[in-house]
Amino acid sequence: MLATERRWRRQLLRDPSVVLYLPLYELDGGAFKSADNYGHLCTVTGATWGIQGRDFVGTGYISLGNNAAFTPNSITIGFWCYARPTAGYPEIVSCSNDTDGAYKIYRTPTGTFACCLATDDNAWNCAAVYTAATTDNSWQLVWMTYDKDGGANNLKLALNDSAAVNIATKTGNLKATGDNLTIGARDSTPDAPFDGIVEEVIIYNRALNPMERQHNYLATKWRYRG
Repeated sequence: MLATERRWRRQLLRDPSVVLYLPLYELDGGAFKSADNYGHLCTVTGATWGIQGRDFVGTGYISLGNNAAFTPNSITIGFWCYARPTAGYPEIVSCSNDTDGAYKIYRTPTGTFACCLATDDNAWNCAAVYTAATTDNSWQLVWMTYDKDGGANNLKLALNDSAAVNIATKTGNLKATGDNLTIGARDSTPDAPFDGIVEEVIIYNRALNPMERQHNYLATKWRYRG
């Protein structure tokens, strides 16, 4: 671990807005606790551990159960992923079921990333606005932010340290649901499975600004150069 990343990690773990941190390159075994101050129990099904994270190979997933910490009023979700070409709409980080939920971040058949999100005021919907097309078989740091007090275009997606794409305008708190938070698929089932590697999943209970997203990217990108 580089000195820059060590400093970043110390700052991360002192940030009270961090509600989940999964450095999956460190967390092997069939069950483990998250590395944040909450210590969430994570249960693994078929997601192989490796030095760059967990490989889901289109079948595995990690379930974190249902916890109010995963559906704060505002939210930022970030994760590194290496996506292989996949048909359909595989879900990478999901707190949803087939037709409803709080949020999900997924891939499209054309290799773009997209998201769905519901609030107390706005029903579940998946906006037809995606990130720019990405190259399969390459590492990307994916961000979704929702700022309930952010005014217009307050649901955003971004890749790496690039400018965010405005997805939608929503109002109200993030919807609380009974769905499990799941990495690599939809709600602890093989539904919508992701084929690729996921690493360093972070959830904040606030919307990060562009400088904060860039700081995270610069501190961690060295690990994903291959």
